[in-house]
Amino acid sequence: MNTPQALEVSPIRIMLVDDSATVRRTYSELLSKNPLYEVRVASNMDEALELAEHFLPDLCIIDYYMPQGNGDVLTRTLLAQPATCKTLVVILTEQSEVEELALAAGAMDVIYKDEPAQTFLHRIAVIQNYINNLRALIFSARQTVEQEQRREQMQRQKQESQLRQQWLESILQSIPDGLCVTDAGGSIERVNPALLEMSGYLQSELIGKGVELLLVNIEGSTGLEDLQVGCADGSILPVSITRTPLEPTHAAHGEYVWVFHDLSELLSAEQAHQSSKAKDEFLASMSHELRTPLTSIIGNAEILAGTTLTEDQQSLLGFMRSSSKGLLALVNDILDISKIEAGKFEIDDAPYDLDVLLEEIERMFIVHGMGLVFEVNRPQPQQHLLLGDAKRIGQILINLLGNAVKFTSQGKVTLSYWVEENMLNFSVRDSGIGMSPEVLQRLFQPFEQADSSISRRFGGTGLGLHISGSLAVLMGGDIHVYSQQEKGSEFILKLPYRESDVQVEANSAQQSDDSLSDLNQSFMGEVLLVEDTLELQLLQSRILRTMGATVTIANNGEEALEKTLQQHFDLIFMDMQMPVMDGLEGTKTLRSVGNETPIVGLTANVMQRHREQFFDAGADGFLQKPIDTVKLRGVLKKYLKSNPRKQQGSSTQPDAESPPVVTQSDTPPYPILVIDDEQSVLELYQSAFGGDVGEADETVEILEGLIEGKPINKAEKEFTVTIADQGKTGVQFARQAFQQGLPFPVAFIDMRMPPGMDGLETAKALREVDQQISIVIVTAYLDVDPKKIHQELGRGVFYMNKPFGVQEVQQIARMFIRGWGKGPQTADQEEKKPEQPHVAQTATTPVVDPMIDDELMELFYERIAEHSKVIRAALAQEDWAELRMAVHTIKGSAATFGFFEIGEIAKEMQQQITNGELEQLPDLAMRLVGEIDKILLD
Repeated sequence: MNTPQALEVSPIRIMLVDDSATVRRTYSELLSKNPLYEVRVASNMDEALELAEHFLPDLCIIDYYMPQGNGDVLTRTLLAQPATCKTLVVILTEQSEVEELALAAGAMDVIYKDEPAQTFLHRIAVIQNYINNLRALIFSARQTVEQEQRREQMQRQKQESQLRQQWLESILQSIPDGLCVTDAGGSIERVNPALLEMSGYLQSELIGKGVELLLVNIEGSTGLEDLQVGCADGSILPVSITRTPLEPTHAAHGEYVWVFHDLSELLSAEQAHQSSKAKDEFLASMSHELRTPLTSIIGNAEILAGTTLTEDQQSLLGFMRSSSKGLLALVNDILDISKIEAGKFEIDDAPYDLDVLLEEIERMFIVHGMGLVFEVNRPQPQQHLLLGDAKRIGQILINLLGNAVKFTSQGKVTLSYWVEENMLNFSVRDSGIGMSPEVLQRLFQPFEQADSSISRRFGGTGLGLHISGSLAVLMGGDIHVYSQQEKGSEFILKLPYRESDVQVEANSAQQSDDSLSDLNQSFMGEVLLVEDTLELQLLQSRILRTMGATVTIANNGEEALEKTLQQHFDLIFMDMQMPVMDGLEGTKTLRSVGNETPIVGLTANVMQRHREQFFDAGADGFLQKPIDTVKLRGVLKKYLKSNPRKQQGSSTQPDAESPPVVTQSDTPPYPILVIDDEQSVLELYQSAFGGDVGEADETVEILEGLIEGKPINKAEKEFTVTIADQGKTGVQFARQAFQQGLPFPVAFIDMRMPPGMDGLETAKALREVDQQISIVIVTAYLDVDPKKIHQELGRGVFYMNKPFGVQEVQQIARMFIRGWGKGPQTADQEEKKPEQPHVAQTATTPVVDPMIDDELMELFYERIAEHSKVIRAALAQEDWAELRMAVHTIKGSAATFGFFEIGEIAKEMQQQITNGELEQLPDLAMRLVGEIDKILLD
C-alpha cells in the first residue's frame, strides 16, 4: 500500500470568505483549476459559520476586513468549534499592520491581496503539502496503533485461551459429577477425579477402555435413563447420565462428553422425606383420631358439669375431666416434639408485659399449690415491654413450676427473675425430692424420668422438660438445673433480655382482666373519630357503634375543632398523621381553646417517642393500629358510661346506631350449619347449639320464669343447628336454606372426612352456593396450610382446634352472628346494606374481625390501588412529602385489614423518608407496589 500517493490524490476542502464578490470570483477561479482543491465560498461571517458546520474545510482563506465581523473574530470562532477546531486558517488582506492580529487569532499565515496569482497558488500548494503530510503522519500513526492493538489482541486471545484451558481443566478436576471424554470409537480419553472416586477405578484402568466398562443394564436399556454405574468393587451406583457431543457441529465424529450425576444422596433424602412425610401423616392421623373423641368427652363433660349431680357423680366427672385433660396434654406434647424435630416450630417475637405474665402464672399456682408456700420474687417492675414469645416463655415456666409443685409435698416453691449481662434469668426453686447426678445427665431427654417409680407415683411422661429445653434453645437461651436428693432442685431458664420501645401501661394487667370479663358490656356516649383514611373511618366507627357508642367522623384536626365547637363529645379518638391539620396539632389546638374532652391518640407508629409526642400535646391515652378491641373496650369503660339495658349478644332490640341484622327476624334462634363425620362430635354440637333441656334443668327454668314473671317458652333458643355427617349433605342443606332466603351465617366444617368430599372441598362447594357464608375449619391434626386454604376460599375463614369446649364454639358462633349483616356506614349514616363477616389473615395465625365485610374490603382494595398510583408518581417526581403521606396511610390500613407484610414495607419506607435515607426508596417502593399488585390480582 502506497499511503502517501493515496493521500496526494485526496482533495483538500477550501472555504474562501470575502465580502467582495470580485475577490471571491478571482480567487475561487484560481483555486478551482486544481482538481485537488474542493472550493466553497462565503460572503460574511454568519454565512461562513453555517457553511463550515457541514462542509468541514481543511483550509479557510478569510478576508480580514468584513462588515459583519473581521477575519480575526471569525478565526477565533471557527477554532473554538469542536467541528472546525483543527482547520488551518490563512488571512487575506491588503494591510500589513493586521498580520500580528491575524497570527494572534490563530491564523497560520497571512497572504496579501497584491501578491501575484502564482505566488498565491504556490503558498496554497505549500499548505496543501503540509495537510497531506499531516494526513500521512496521522495515517501512519493510526496504522502503527492498529498493528499494536492487533498484536496485543492476539496475545490477549492466546492468554485467554490458555486461561480458558486452565479453567476448563480446573472445572474438570473440581466438578462434583463424574465426567469422561470418549473418542469416535467410544474409548475413554479423559476422566476426572470425581468419576474415579465414584467408580473406584484407577485412571489407568479406564483410559483406552470402552465406556461400557462403567455401565450396567446396557442390554435391557432403552436409553440413558436406564443405565447405572458399575463400580470396581462390584456395587451398582444409581446415577443420571447425560451425553453431549464434544463439538456440537461435528457430532457425527463420535466424540462425546459423558456426565454422571450420583443420585445416592438424592434418593436417601427422598427416602428420608418420605419417611418424614409418613411420620407427619401418622401424627396427623393419630392427632385426629385422639382429639376427635376427646372433643366429645371434654365437651360433654363440660355440659354435664352444669347439671344437677350427686356427690359421687361429681367425683366421677372430676376424674373423667382430669383424665381427658391429661390425655390432651400428652397429645399436645407429642405434637410439639414432632414440630420441633421437623423444624416447623415457629417462635414469635413481639412485645409482652413480663409482670402481667408472672401475675397470671402466680394466680394459677396459688390455686394449684394448695398446702405449699408459693412465692414470686420480682425486682422493680419493668418500665418497657420486653421482646420475645410470651406464650412459650409461659409454657416453660408453667412446666417447671408444675414439676416443682408435683415433686414437693411440703415446703416452698419459689419463682424469681433477674437481669444479668443482657440475659433474662428465671429461677424455679423447690424443696422437694431432688435428683441424683445420674438422673440429671439424662433429664432433658424425651420420655425420661428418674425411674419407673416416679411415673407410677407422680404420673407424667417425661416430655415436658425435653420440650422446655428445646423451646429455650429456639429462643436463644438454655436451661440449667442444680439438684440434690431430698433437698430440692433449682431450674434456671436463661433467655436474651431485649427491651422494646413501648412503655408498660399502668395497671395493664387489671385493665386486661376487666376487659376480658366485660366482653358483652355496652356503653353510652358521644364519640368523635378523627381519621383521614376512609376505609378505617368505616371500620372503626362500625366497631365503636357495635359497642354502643354514637360516632361522629372528622377527616382531620381542623374539622375536629369545628365539630367540638358545634356539640359536646364524651371522648375523642385522634389519628396522628393527617392532611390539613395532623393529630398532634389538632390535640394541641383543642387543649389551647380549653377543650377538656378526653383524647386518645391513634397511630400505627409504635416508637416510644410517638407516644410521648401525643401525651406532650395533651392526649389522655394511646392506642396502636390495628386497634385491639380488648384495649378499646378498656378505653370506653374508662371514659364512657355503661349501658345496663343493652348488652351485646343478649338484647333482642335493634341498635339505633347499627345496621339491622339480616335474619328472618331480629331475634334468635340463629341458624348454624355443622358438617362432621364423627357422631359423638355431632352430638356435642347438638348439645351446644340446640340440645334438649334436661328434666331437672327444665323444672328450674320453669320455676325461675314463674318467680320473675317471665313467659314460659321452652322452645326459645339462641341457635338452631343443622347437622350433616358428610360434605355432600351439608352442601345440599346450605343450598336449600339459601334458596328459601334463610342462609346460614356460619358453617363449622371438619377438615378431615372420608373420601368423597373432604373439608376443603366442602367449604369450596359451600362458597359456590353462598359466597357470603363464613367458614370455621375444625381440625385435630397438624398438616393444615392456612395460606393454601386462604388462596382456595378467600376471606371469611377461621380455624378451631379439636378438642373444643361448648363455650368456645358458642363464642365463635356469637362472634359471627354479631358481625353478620353489619354493612359499612358513612359519617352521614347513608344507605345501610346487609353484609357478611370478613376474616383478616396474618402470615401465621388467622385473625377474625367480623366487622370487615366484603363491601368494606372492596373499598380497601380501591383505596390501596389509588395509593399505589400515588407512590409511582411521587417517586418519579421525587415528591418525598407526598410519598411519605401515601405510605403512612397504607401502613395503618394494611395492618388493620390483615396485610401485615405490606404494612411493614410501608413502615420501613416512612422511616427512611423521615430519616432522609433515600437510597433504597426506589427498591422498597417497587416491592410495595408489587405486593399491592399481588393482592389486587388475587
